[in-house]
Amino acid sequence: MPPSCSRLGRRPPLTRRRSHPDPTPSAPVPDVGSDRYGSTTQIVGRPGPADAVEVPIGAFDDRKFVALTHRDGRLTGAVGLDEPRKVMRFKRLLTARPSWDDALAVARELA
Repeated sequence: MPPSCSRLGRRPPLTRRRSHPDPTPSAPVPDVGSDRYGSTTQIVGRPGPADAVEVPIGAFDDRKFVALTHRDGRLTGAVGLDEPRKVMRFKRLLTARPSWDDALAVARELA
């Protein structure tokens, strides 16, 4: 059993697949965060160096924003500074492999 499964009390992925067959299993969305210097920084998804980046919520100058990364018409990740609830909304969205248009619709809703 992978350590993360036992630590979180979850069944290992193979067992889950056997008991709940799903033609399109979703992998967990990776995330990392830090609370330092009075700010909360979070990254969710798999943003890559070749991805395009846009900031639809907040602004860098305000030091409170959510930046979204995308590639080939799909949302690949979100990076946030002092917007933890909004970043977690994108984490939930990433489980469905959303289109870039879907991500922008959620961003407009949250802005």
